[in-house]
Amino acid sequence: MVEPKPMIQVAGTPSGNSPWAPTPVYIDGVSGGGGDGPSATKTTLIAAQDAPQNWKDAADILAQAGDCGPQITAALLEGNVELSPGVFEIRTSISVTELNHGISGQGWQSILRLDTDANKYIIVFDPEPESDGIRAVFKSFTLDGRGDTQTGGIGGGIHAVGAVQSVFDYIHFINATENGLWLDSFLGNGAGAFGHHNKVTNCLFDSTQVNVGPGRGMLITGSDENHISSEFQFLGGTGASTFAVRDMAGLNKYISSTFVGGKNNMGGIELRDGRRGIITSCQFDGVSGDNIFVASSGNHIITNNMFTSIADKCLPDFEGEFSGIHLEFASTNCLVSGNIMDNSPTEVRTRSFIRERAMGDSGFNIFQNNIAVTRSSLSSEAYDLESTTSYFELNLINGASA
Repeated sequence: MVEPKPMIQVAGTPSGNSPWAPTPVYIDGVSGGGGDGPSATKTTLIAAQDAPQNWKDAADILAQAGDCGPQITAALLEGNVELSPGVFEIRTSISVTELNHGISGQGWQSILRLDTDANKYIIVFDPEPESDGIRAVFKSFTLDGRGDTQTGGIGGGIHAVGAVQSVFDYIHFINATENGLWLDSFLGNGAGAFGHHNKVTNCLFDSTQVNVGPGRGMLITGSDENHISSEFQFLGGTGASTFAVRDMAGLNKYISSTFVGGKNNMGGIELRDGRRGIITSCQFDGVSGDNIFVASSGNHIITNNMFTSIADKCLPDFEGEFSGIHLEFASTNCLVSGNIMDNSPTEVRTRSFIRERAMGDSGFNIFQNNIAVTRSSLSSEAYDLESTTSYFELNLINGASA
């Protein structure tokens, strides 16, 4: 488990304000504010009920017992919010508007925790449909969706409707019922104008295996040109199998992200119904389902990734069904190159390293310079390619040309 990063203390802690350096929000080169409003100069420090006494003494507000969602929403209307260490109980979703004020904490010991049977997202963006979107910074805290105590199969960490150039950094998304982070269009459910250019960095999407929903890390609908560089581990709740990241928008970049294990055949990244995604320099370690799955989309770049123990944690009834990279149903014009792979050490648990199904006009893809090493028998060919129109060159299997 990654330990929280230390914050930078301000010399000479001021009384009646945060003992830590506030982080400004920058909008188009201007600190705070956004739109036609004034710059956001106010930062409200809210102390948890169980915060150390020195934080309570320094706080502007003491969190309300039971549900501090309305308090945090009200403080966001005035400026940025800073959280003390401790647990903040949430029953009412925190609403974020286009005032572009953000939330920061003191590392993962600042915890926003969803109440039992709340069945909602802890933070919900609420921009006007015709606005320029919500541009804010959210960093250094934990979002505990408590998926094991929810009943509706919905909800989670953040539903970022209309997020534009927002930053999600060093957040621990844990136990989300549905999604840790949902990057969505302005009108919700992928129906409106796209959000875009958000950064999801240094986050950990974690531990959803005991909850009542799908337990996904991220869902992307109606949001593109985003940068994702984070970690995804031990995800997968109940119901139909899904992926740690389900991208239904395209034109997003995944770089230096890590995917580990998973329950209920949880796969790694799904690229569906969009185009021009980039997956590079990522690591997939023992991922249960297809590590990368591409369907109804194309023009993707999948390069220089590491795959180990492919499908090692799949359910017993699904042994031999999942691959490292799987393309099907009109997946075309993709470049798959420079990837290094090995399979599960358990016999025939892994289907193949790369699979291309010739269905729905799939083909015209390039597979080159990939390296595979077998640790046990596969249930199919190492490079299981059905299309006759794709290009296959300079790929290795156990040190020999494939």
